[in-house]
Amino acid sequence: SVDYLALDVTTAKNADDSSIVDVVITVKDIKQELDAVEFLLNFDKSLVEGVYQTNDNSEMDVFMTTVPTYILKQGSIEVPVPRYEQICYYDSANSRYEMRFCDLLSYPFDKGGVTYKGLINDGDLVITVPFKVKSGVATNTAITFSATDVKATTRVGLNSVSGVGGSATYTVASQ
Repeated sequence: SVDYLALDVTTAKNADDSSIVDVVITVKDIKQELDAVEFLLNFDKSLVEGVYQTNDNSEMDVFMTTVPTYILKQGSIEVPVPRYEQICYYDSANSRYEMRFCDLLSYPFDKGGVTYKGLINDGDLVITVPFKVKSGVATNTAITFSATDVKATTRVGLNSVSGVGGSATYTVASQ
């Protein structure tokens, strides 16, 4: 089978809080314009927990650090508006986030006289998920995060297609 996209997974210590590790997922190697991307983000719940565990008020919108936008014209002012919405769920029992990101401009393809393409360029969609390292986790402990079960929906034909996941390991530094 053909893989229509890949997820590049990296980790980094959070710039503001040394007990937080940021897992960064970049969508890349896209073969055909996409309207939606979904995957599971797996972690070891004995070592870390998600900073955002509920999504009642769209708290997980912060995960979308880079998204395609459209231009909303308000008089003579042009305002970039995010085109994507997230539908994410924190599943602590199974040590994962269920991640779904959908283009709000799936249909119609145009807005304000401009035609927009689906997700096609490397790095157009970047997701950053912060995790808190649990107290008592020893220095130099390796924590692996993996993106699996990657699926997407094509813009043309709205076909369900598969993709390649990725993983990254973070080594706990002294606090």
